[in-house]
Amino acid sequence: MDITNNDRRKQIVIEANEGNLGGYLKPGYPGVVVIEGDAVACDDFVVWIKGNKSRPGGFGRNWGHHVRGEATAEQRQFPEAFEELEDDMGLLGSLCRESNVEDEFREFILQQK
Repeated sequence: MDITNNDRRKQIVIEANEGNLGGYLKPGYPGVVVIEGDAVACDDFVVWIKGNKSRPGGFGRNWGHHVRGEATAEQRQFPEAFEELEDDMGLLGSLCRESNVEDEFREFILQQK
């Protein structure tokens, strides 16, 4: 998925923070969104971002999503605030490694097993 439009990027960050989701947006191609938080808020975010394809300037159809499971507040690994990163897959990989989700990063983002 291509996430290069500045307005789209801002919308993603706003929506994630309004849902109290932690995680990261790596813009560019491929664009990657990783989130963590309350299961209902995560589900709502996924519905929102996938549903955006029907709106003018929407995000398109190529959104895949992978669910690890719900983390309680004490189990959360990502920062509390959702952050936009530079277009740097290596940085996202490092942050996922530091947050103990490197296996998921490799499997779902890099598609390595």
